[in-house]
Amino acid sequence: MQKHWTWIIVASLGMTGVALAADKAEKAAAKANKSADKAAAHAADTGDAAAMAVKLPAGIAPKEAKDAEDIRELLATATDAAFTKDGFDDVVERLTDQDRDRLSKGVKTIKQDELNGRVASIRDAWKAKYGHDFKVHHKEALSLANVMQGEVQDPKLALAHWPVPATPHMAMKEIRKEAAVPAAGLETNDKAADEAPAMAKTPVEEAKLEKGREVALATFPASHGLPAVTASMIGETTAWRLDIPNHIEAGPLYKNLLDRLTQFGEMQAQWPDNENDAAAMATHEVILGLYGVPISAGADNMDHGKGAKAAD
Repeated sequence: MQKHWTWIIVASLGMTGVALAADKAEKAAAKANKSADKAAAHAADTGDAAAMAVKLPAGIAPKEAKDAEDIRELLATATDAAFTKDGFDDVVERLTDQDRDRLSKGVKTIKQDELNGRVASIRDAWKAKYGHDFKVHHKEALSLANVMQGEVQDPKLALAHWPVPATPHMAMKEIRKEAAVPAAGLETNDKAADEAPAMAKTPVEEAKLEKGREVALATFPASHGLPAVTASMIGETTAWRLDIPNHIEAGPLYKNLLDRLTQFGEMQAQWPDNENDAAAMATHEVILGLYGVPISAGADNMDHGKGAKAAD
């Protein structure tokens, strides 16, 4: 009889643990949804239609944005690297494994003289205006970057829509492309998979989008004449990393960043008086550069939500 009661107690404890875990998951989901609702309300209040349209893609479930500050810090350090002499390599180091592997050979062949010259000029002007060396303090400067976290539930669906389009304009281009031609490399071919070498990685494994993988989006509202932009990130083993589209190679990436920093430098007269606001503007430019958003893309509405706090 004692043994019987022991099993009943163990079973009860197990059920209690399951119930607590379910309750915790439900509360986390509720908090994530509340954060998303706040972000949508903030976007609606400021009229930022681009920010209202941003959401985690199919195949990815929302989670509480518990790593929001770590994610903003990644954006800050990537910007610091871009505004440092010979920092292009360090920018690339903040990208995913897949991106770094693809870009590694090209990065070694790039001479950074022109970018270094632009960086030196900007840093001199920055110190003259603000009295400090260039640095992005993520807590003070990037509070407007709205962070959404999620977890991959359906890897094939996630792979088809990741990374998300950086701007609404890019999203429309993707929709038109998908309507004309099926997405390459996403068709299921069981026979080919069976015949593939045992050590070969699948597209899902290469992209690190397997089930349970944590991902995140960080969206900057339109401001300073720049369009709203969304950065996609993947949680790797050691840190969060930026994930850029696979068609972007080292040469174009370097040119994108050079163009964006050149524009930032030429807008010294429009740099905000507040140093943190200017650092946010610089970060915005770098993210646009990483995702290949053309200079011609400008904000439909200027300075949405300037000075407001992030929704999460």
